[in-house]
Amino acid sequence: MTRIALPRPARRRRFAPGVCLALIFFATTGAEAQESWSVYISADMEGLTGIGTPAMTSNGQKDYAVGRRMQTRDINAAIAGIRAAAAERGIEDVRIVVNDSHGDHANAYIEDLAPGVEYVQGSLKPLGMVAQLDDSFDAAMYLGYHARARTAGFLAHTGSGLVDHLEINGIPSGEGEMNAAFAGAMGVPVVLVHGDRHYIDQAKQTYGSTARAVVSKRAVTARAAHLRPPAEVHAELEREARAAMLELDRHEPWLVGAPYTVEMTVRSTAHVDVAVAIPGVERVDSNTLRFTEPDVSIAYKLIRVLYRFLSV
Repeated sequence: MTRIALPRPARRRRFAPGVCLALIFFATTGAEAQESWSVYISADMEGLTGIGTPAMTSNGQKDYAVGRRMQTRDINAAIAGIRAAAAERGIEDVRIVVNDSHGDHANAYIEDLAPGVEYVQGSLKPLGMVAQLDDSFDAAMYLGYHARARTAGFLAHTGSGLVDHLEINGIPSGEGEMNAAFAGAMGVPVVLVHGDRHYIDQAKQTYGSTARAVVSKRAVTARAAHLRPPAEVHAELEREARAAMLELDRHEPWLVGAPYTVEMTVRSTAHVDVAVAIPGVERVDSNTLRFTEPDVSIAYKLIRVLYRFLSV
């Protein structure tokens, strides 16, 4: 974000002391009365605290209920930190929107979420993991995220098992980069990232250089993880969410810049055969397709259609 230096006034106006005090009082109370925060939380599952097997992330598997509880607790820990920061700043108007961003997008126990939180549920959303995110938000937080496809990390992938590699304007991208690019175009900084060690390392190299970070685990293999104690991680999540909001002014949106040129390498040549029927999508090689789109919303929706809804 470019900061514009305003010219210094040539002459200061002088007021009587009583007038100065009155102006300061009304300006301060007016600002406080109007100040509010809107925070967007996108909650995935693979990178959540306490999740170390695929069975904890899949509906119908024996440990899925545990995964749902862990997602709910991670969300609530971040919310507690946001609200603690707001209380310290004297901000009473705090809006928090949680977008469930894993699988069928209906994982958290809504009755156990912190009171007053808005919850976006259901996977049939054109904007998926960034549904309802717009320029009205002051900050975004990504919870339970994972590393990119074909990289080391616990249950690493991008969007679906179809994608081998994704680039946005030449930047290797996973779900985190996709979502941060969208948030950045809305003017919203990502202030907190949470997930396995490999995800955190990747986020710090791209969109999360100033974001607060909480590591939930480290991958032992692609399907096994060395977990940190949940109570320890939840306490850190609350602490770091609080810190992220208290230092909100130092976070900047991640600006990839329009137009958005997307290259996606997929596992099936047949998928590319079908995808090139979409206007603007071209074949780069047997397994890679490309498109360029000036509108970030359309670019994001098309990525999502290509990896999630286009079947062969």
